[in-house]
Amino acid sequence: MGKYQKTAIVILCAAALVFVLPACKRKTPAQDGEDQTDILVSKPPVVEHVGKSLVIKPNVGIGEVKFGMSLEKVKRILGEPASETPPILGYPHLGLTITLRDDTVLAIVCGDMTNKDSDLIKACRCRTEKGIGIGSTEAEIIAAYGEPTTKRGPRLMYRQLNARFVLADGKVIGMWFAKPRKLTND
Repeated sequence: MGKYQKTAIVILCAAALVFVLPACKRKTPAQDGEDQTDILVSKPPVVEHVGKSLVIKPNVGIGEVKFGMSLEKVKRILGEPASETPPILGYPHLGLTITLRDDTVLAIVCGDMTNKDSDLIKACRCRTEKGIGIGSTEAEIIAAYGEPTTKRGPRLMYRQLNARFVLADGKVIGMWFAKPRKLTND
């Protein structure tokens, strides 16, 4: 093997380490009062599970992302956003938009709240813990959560859930969830 081939192999190996190791190292959530420590984990970020549904818990968050969570933690869980225009993080491959206030999660939008032809709707695999998601009907929402606090045209608003559902052609195209007013940042 020639000198240039060895140099090329060393450079390729170094480049691979630069890209692979950061993806393996992340903080794990504290459990049972344990301190959070850096460890190597085999579980990839949620972004690699695009085909799986992300569960939304109103007043709590979506998947591992919780309301009040720091921007840094969101990026550790979901990876770098495709777009970041403060205060908004865009994850179009997940059909998600996250709004921040003071660098913490304030609101999460799944799908699109205004455009029924948006690619965000097609990408969104989010479902609430009661099974409501893109394509759900008004009757299904009401069966799951009762009558809305307010209904304005195609928008169903639930004050106690800090949630809004937008319908087009009788089906959900967008869901908005916000941080409860009394929740403190983590």
